[in-house]
Amino acid sequence: EDIAVFDADGRYLFLNKSAIKDETIRKWLIGKTDYDYYIDRGRDITLADERFKRHKLVNETGQRVEWLEEIADTAGNINFVLRNIQPFTGTDGRTYKVGFGLDVTKLKLVEHQLIERTNYLNSLINSIPDIIISMDRTGTYLDCKADNKDLMAIEPETILNKTLQDIFPKDVADYHLYHIHKALQTGEVVTYEYEMQVINGETKSFEARINKKDNDEVIILARDVTERKSTERKIIEYTKQLKEREESLQKLISSAPDAIVVCDAESNIILWNPKCEELFGWTEQEIIGKGLSETIIPPQYREAHKKGMSRFVATGKGKMINNTLEITALNKKGEEFFISITISLSVQGGEPVFIGFMRDISTLKLNELELRKSEKKLIEAQQIAKVGSYERNIKTGLLICSNEFLQILGIKRKDNIFSIEDYFKLVHPDDLQKVLTRRDKLMEDEALPATDYRIVTPGGEVKYITSRNTEMMGFQKDRTIIFGTIQDITERVMFEKKLYYAIIDSEERERKRIAAELHDGVLQYMAATKLTIETVKNMIGVENIRAHSLLNNSTDLLLNSLDLTRKVSHDLMPATLYEEGLCIAVEKLFKNLNAVDKINYTSKIDYYIKEPEQLVSVNLFRIIQEFVRNSQKHSGAKNIHVEIIYKEGYLEIHISDDGKGYQIDERNKNGIGILNMVKRIQTIGGTFTYDTAPGKGVKLMIKVLAFKSH
Repeated sequence: EDIAVFDADGRYLFLNKSAIKDETIRKWLIGKTDYDYYIDRGRDITLADERFKRHKLVNETGQRVEWLEEIADTAGNINFVLRNIQPFTGTDGRTYKVGFGLDVTKLKLVEHQLIERTNYLNSLINSIPDIIISMDRTGTYLDCKADNKDLMAIEPETILNKTLQDIFPKDVADYHLYHIHKALQTGEVVTYEYEMQVINGETKSFEARINKKDNDEVIILARDVTERKSTERKIIEYTKQLKEREESLQKLISSAPDAIVVCDAESNIILWNPKCEELFGWTEQEIIGKGLSETIIPPQYREAHKKGMSRFVATGKGKMINNTLEITALNKKGEEFFISITISLSVQGGEPVFIGFMRDISTLKLNELELRKSEKKLIEAQQIAKVGSYERNIKTGLLICSNEFLQILGIKRKDNIFSIEDYFKLVHPDDLQKVLTRRDKLMEDEALPATDYRIVTPGGEVKYITSRNTEMMGFQKDRTIIFGTIQDITERVMFEKKLYYAIIDSEERERKRIAAELHDGVLQYMAATKLTIETVKNMIGVENIRAHSLLNNSTDLLLNSLDLTRKVSHDLMPATLYEEGLCIAVEKLFKNLNAVDKINYTSKIDYYIKEPEQLVSVNLFRIIQEFVRNSQKHSGAKNIHVEIIYKEGYLEIHISDDGKGYQIDERNKNGIGILNMVKRIQTIGGTFTYDTAPGKGVKLMIKVLAFKSH
């Protein structure tokens, strides 16, 4: 296909290889007219005159002009070229024209052969028509031959002697009579088309040929052309759509949001839309005909581009076709920037052309780089803080989590998605109810405090974690996504336990020291003082009644002090606890309390348990002491009861009073007594429930794995 671009005066601005194959002549002709060319070639300018008339007609009408040229070659053979010139307005506001030339010599030859063939076929078809009707000038059916009855309006055998008016509406009958009279008057064959509903109810299209038989009769040959008419309608519609599509394509290229560039197999640019000019800075006039490597491809990639194009042209294979690539490009100022480009392949004039759709993605790439930096920093921060993040879909029950989240759980997976139910399976059995309760409350209260609990990794390692939810997405009654974090606090908990162990150990050693000082020091001095008072009393005569009375009072006070000091020494360091174990120590504690306190102390103890390790025994004993002291001070209880029970390797302590109880709230839930008990329970790895309410007393249940069952 020949393609040329002209200015308003018909001077050439561009020609492709198909128009002029000789590059030297092609370059020479730019800026010149057909007159210049034919005069320079020494040829007849008649053809130039004809072309000039078409240029003038385009200028006058502003419409596309199409004509067929007959051109004799050097051998005297006539070639036919279909020419087309149409105007368009350039980006500079000036009027230009683009011309197309298509060699239709073969087509004309085929057309001539087709005409001859059609005439031959028509003669055959006319000799065997589908329907033959004989009719007079009044429209009366005289004879009818129909091989296919389904093409008749009524049965052929019933049609004789009926008129057109008997069968069709008046306007239809008149239409047929008009053509019958025309054939009778002119004596020529009259051809026309019509539609008619046939016997089976379908509407068919027919072509009728009326031949004059004599002055009063005609022979009508009717042929079913329904399929042909349908095809014609489709062709007309397709031609219309094709024209509209061509116009839309031109508008699309000009107004497209993407930069569109088209180049030939040698990478020479042949189309450059306005968005390209905006993106790269070169105008259409500056860049058309130049190569991609000279303009928009950075120097470091030009050699690779040339090799890739050569390889594709030679083999037809390349990764660039129909793929979107992100590459760097060069603008007119020599600045590199990121673009995305999608390349497709087309064929024009038998030669491949490449169409590229491009967008500036520099801002996007910079944002991606910043996002990657932020993600890297976040990952590093999570690793340092041992924090893992997740998002949970409430409807599907799926967790999408970070790598650190999986590392905390001790899980190795190819993907970062698993179910919330699988997560719950990792929660320590003693903490599961707490976690499930938090899950249920989370749907009602987004601002829940952090929760500490334990998990057991697939490898059997127990870890302490803190779980927080950071945000919920969705409306109050339709929340679907929960964002949250978990933090591995095992090292902190272990450190706190070791620290508390050290504090308790130091406290117990101090208790032992003070108890020893009281027992070995203060009690001995007090005993010596008692003996001294007894000696003084014997030395005074019985007649000194006043002195004897004072000495007796001093002795009584000293005995009370001795008893109190022994009690304090025992409380500080109950020898029974270390010598006979927890159960005996608790029983003796309650026995001693019953002797001095108005509260009734009762116990129920399983004596067949194995004694816990000393640290556990000491803490449990101190917890019971703390509970008793709190009840004595605040509860007004009449009864305090303790049970020590052994269950499947666990030791349970149940202790309760029947006092006034209280309402747990922010003011008293962190009392010193409660905090001491909670801290001791956590230190020995136990769990507890604490229950109280106004008028309901207080109940404390402790469960601890104090030893292995045997």
